[in-house]
Amino acid sequence: MRRTILFVVIMLASMQAIVSAQYVQWAVRPAYSSMEQIGDNIYKVSKNGKTGVVNAYGTEVVPVDADEITPFYQGCALVLQNMGGKKLVKGILTANGTYSKMGKECYTIQGLEFCSEGFLTVEFAGGKKGFMHIDGSVAKEYGKVNLLPFSEGYAVVVGSGKGNCQLVNQNFEDVSRRIRLNAAVPCGFYSVYRGSTWLYDDKAIYYTLNPETGETNKVGKKKLNVDYMGCAETGRPKTVPYDSEWRGTPSATVKSKQDGNGKYGYQSNGKSIIPGQFDYAGSFYGNYAIVSVNNSYGLISLGNDNSGFSATATNKNIKYKKSNSTS
Repeated sequence: MRRTILFVVIMLASMQAIVSAQYVQWAVRPAYSSMEQIGDNIYKVSKNGKTGVVNAYGTEVVPVDADEITPFYQGCALVLQNMGGKKLVKGILTANGTYSKMGKECYTIQGLEFCSEGFLTVEFAGGKKGFMHIDGSVAKEYGKVNLLPFSEGYAVVVGSGKGNCQLVNQNFEDVSRRIRLNAAVPCGFYSVYRGSTWLYDDKAIYYTLNPETGETNKVGKKKLNVDYMGCAETGRPKTVPYDSEWRGTPSATVKSKQDGNGKYGYQSNGKSIIPGQFDYAGSFYGNYAIVSVNNSYGLISLGNDNSGFSATATNKNIKYKKSNSTS
C-alpha cells in the first residue's frame, strides 16, 4: 500500500514538473533603438530615425519607415510621414494590431489628426477634402470645403458662399434640408453633442438644432466655446483627449533583477532563472518582456513547452538557469 502511495506521489510530482517546464527565447531580436508596448502584444519601435510597429510574433505590422505614429483615439492611431510641411497618412493602426494602408493619397487636417466613428477627415491632392474609412478606402470626396469630423452620426460640410453648408449623416445624405428657419438661411453648423447642435444664419443669429427632427430653437447672438470636435458649449478641451496609454498587469512572480556587474536578468519567486546579461530588462506582461542588449531593444518570451522541469533556451544567445537549481 505504501509503495502504491509512494508511486502515485512520484507520478504526480513528475506530472507537475512536466507542466512547469519553461523556455526562454527571442520573440523579436534586438534590432531597434527604442521599443514601447502600446497594446496587447503590439510594440512601437524606432530605428534610424524612423518608427513602426511590431507584434509579439516578430512581424513588422507597420514598416519602420514612418515619421510619426499618433496616440490612439477611439482605438485608432495614424501612421504619418512628413511631406513638405504636410503630414501624409500612410495608414491607420487599430488597437488590436490591424494595419490598413491608405487607398488614396491623403493628408491630415490640422487639429483633426484622429479618427472618429470609423472615419478620418482628410485633405486630398489639389486641396479637395473628404473622409476615409479606417480600412483605408475612400468614404467620400468633396471639393474645396471645410469639414468637421463625425460626431454622433453626423458631420459638417461647409462650402463657400451664402447658405452652402450641410449636416450629413454617415451615408453622406444632407439632413439640413429638413431645417426650418422661416426666412433665414443656415450658414454654418457645429458638431452634434448629446443629440443636439448649434447653427447660425446669415444674420449671425444662433439656434439650437435637433438633427433628427429638424426642430430649431432661436437663441440670438452668442459667442460659443468650441471643443476639439467642433462641438459647442460642451466643457471639453480644445485639444484631442487621446485614449489613455496602454497599462497592462505585470507579472507578480517573474521580476527583473540587477546583478553586481550592473546587468539585468530575471528571478522567479526569488530564484534566478535568467542571469544578468541585459542593459535593460522590463517587466513581463503575459509571456513577454522588453529588453536591450548593446543599446538595441528586442522582446523575449518565457513560456512552457511540457518537455521537463528545466528552463531551456531555444536561442543560445540567451543564458538561463535550470528552474530546479540555484547554481
